[in-house]
Amino acid sequence: MRKKSFILLMVFMATLLTPSVLGAAGLNISAVLSPQIKLVKEGQLIDTTSNTPITYNGKTYVPLQVVSQAMGYQAEWDGKNQTIHLSPTDNQYPLVSMPDVQLISVEPKYDLITSLDGKTWLGSINLNFVHQNDKDLSRQPVLVVEMVNKEKTVLTSTTTLLNKSQGTQKGYTLGDHIRLPYSIKLSREEVIKQMQADYYYRIKLK
Repeated sequence: MRKKSFILLMVFMATLLTPSVLGAAGLNISAVLSPQIKLVKEGQLIDTTSNTPITYNGKTYVPLQVVSQAMGYQAEWDGKNQTIHLSPTDNQYPLVSMPDVQLISVEPKYDLITSLDGKTWLGSINLNFVHQNDKDLSRQPVLVVEMVNKEKTVLTSTTTLLNKSQGTQKGYTLGDHIRLPYSIKLSREEVIKQMQADYYYRIKLK
């Protein structure tokens, strides 16, 4: 249902941006660049630096490609047929797959400490989560949380055993810290903001 709703949303957004809605093809409109508007998906700040949102007629518009990629889809333009094709990528985010276990909510927390020499920042992504088991399971599910950079390189991987009893369960993962390429002179708030732009998490259930 979630994927179906997302596809319908993407089609709706694509329709909003077509000339048939705005009027005749090639119609010029006046829109306002809105770089202050942020696009955040499950705690991950999506980079819109080169694809700045715009405001037109009281509504905000974001390029379809940016939104689709953030949701784990790729958008391909078919110029001949004037059609946008959406399809899942090989590395969807987050990647969750296990029968009878569902993640209800995930809340990331970007954590910082200073290194022992006090000259660099170390950072990690911790998660508060809630999962639901549809029935009593024969074994404990394993939650794997990966910290990934913009190049989709896995930097750390943490595993957590989940409760196997039927019902709704709460849990917490403590991620491994990595050395961050940010000046120690930056404030914690500035570093966390930069981390949210440069690093995200990927989830697997098995």
